[in-house]
Amino acid sequence: MQTISCSSNKIRLRQTPAIPVPEEMILVSAGEFIMGNNNDYYDNDFDEKPRHRVNLPAFYIDKHEVTNAQYKKFITATGHQPPRFWDKDGNYPPEKSAHPVVGVTWFDANAYARWVGKRLPSEAEWEKAARGTDARRWPWGNTFDPTNLNLSHKDTTPVSSCPANLSPYGAYDMSGNVWEWTQDWYELYPGSPENKIVAKFLGDTHKVTRGGSYTDDVGSTRCTDRGARTPDHTGPNLGFRCTQDVAGYKHYLSTAALLKQIEELKQQTGLDITEYEEHEPARQLLQNADSLEQQALKKFKDNLFEESRQSAQESWELIKQAHQSALDYTKNKHLEKMDRIKKIIAELESSLKNLSLRSDLSPEQLELKNKSEENLSLARTFFEEKAWGYAEMHSRIGLKMIKQILNPVQPRTEHPTTHQKHQ
Repeated sequence: MQTISCSSNKIRLRQTPAIPVPEEMILVSAGEFIMGNNNDYYDNDFDEKPRHRVNLPAFYIDKHEVTNAQYKKFITATGHQPPRFWDKDGNYPPEKSAHPVVGVTWFDANAYARWVGKRLPSEAEWEKAARGTDARRWPWGNTFDPTNLNLSHKDTTPVSSCPANLSPYGAYDMSGNVWEWTQDWYELYPGSPENKIVAKFLGDTHKVTRGGSYTDDVGSTRCTDRGARTPDHTGPNLGFRCTQDVAGYKHYLSTAALLKQIEELKQQTGLDITEYEEHEPARQLLQNADSLEQQALKKFKDNLFEESRQSAQESWELIKQAHQSALDYTKNKHLEKMDRIKKIIAELESSLKNLSLRSDLSPEQLELKNKSEENLSLARTFFEEKAWGYAEMHSRIGLKMIKQILNPVQPRTEHPTTHQKHQ
């Protein structure tokens, strides 16, 4: 067996002491991280685009890859078929007790995970556990160091033999040693450009593998590199590790999404609720909603996600109520205005209809009648376009002309002055 020397670096772990962590697992805290790459020359398959943010609940992940010794307990307890590279009696080489188990299919790995009460990590969970939240290339940072990991060697190494190969959260060997199964089918990320290179791997035919192995190149050991294997694949450089949900985080994602929607809704609502007197009830509802939102945020930070969601839902409903209140007020005012303008237009239509029955109109009166009809036509058009101010204006102009027709101004008669009378 070849011995590989790995340097040791001090890496500060980020864990939340309030959440108990199962033995031999580490906690990956909840929140967003940056997944994928946009411009990394190591990306030979062009399947890491686009770089995007993903929000995940807290979860546990195995500190190490599953070892031969651990997998042997599963075989003994369940009678499951031994891995491909064990001997005919179902035993691994004694010196490889602490090496990662290899030669297992995705189905084997999934069965083991379920047997121990865990599951395989999603692709996003695996990447976050490996690179943290600062978008690093390798678990330890952005500069490659060949002494940090098992790469380009002849065999696997014990899972604890490279102390510098440590992720920001405290997971070992997420770079090199062996590829690791994830639970996800291999697909391009949403928004990814067309990729003919990987087209043959798409469509629920290949599972995503991560981490690279002792047989690979430098680029394959990056946190963002994506491998693809058929679920029945077995190989001497393919293993796995498990994850587990954190109790109480069931409502994390839905609550986080709701809190984000509340902020978006508040921005939209703020455009429709003014400082005018008629919107005072709506503004009061918004104040109550803001208080509930602050309660929700505090509960969220305290990991009380179900309680946080309840407060957030109440806040959401009050904001919607406030928004609808403001919109209803404006709608009612618009209805009142529409009804008033409809009556004015109807009055103009009726007046013109009555005028059309008359045959004694002078040329001047007929000209006013024609202009009134033009204003009626404009009023109707503007009303349909909801330009109610213009509709009302043209209606009133038309009525004024009708009034001039019906009540023509009589020419003034000049009365003689006293001096003229006596001439």
